[in-house]
Amino acid sequence: MTSFHTDVEAQIEAMAAVQKAHVKAPYPAWTAIGVAKILGGGITEIKITAKKPAAGRTGSTKSGLERSRS
Repeated sequence: MTSFHTDVEAQIEAMAAVQKAHVKAPYPAWTAIGVAKILGGGITEIKITAKKPAAGRTGSTKSGLERSRS
C-alpha cells in the first residue's frame, strides 16, 4: 500500500485509523510519501493492490493440515 500526502505529519494519524478500520491481516507493507500537490485538489491519495481469494476459500490462514486437525 502506498499513500501520498500533502502534509504527512498532519494526516498520518487519520490514515492509520482508516487503515486499521478497512485493511485486515495479513497487513501489507505501507509507504507514506509526502507530495506538494495532488491533482483534483485532494490531500491524500491511496494506492493499494489486493488479491481476491480463490473461489471456495474462507480466508482462513490455516493450512489444510491444520484445518483437518481442528
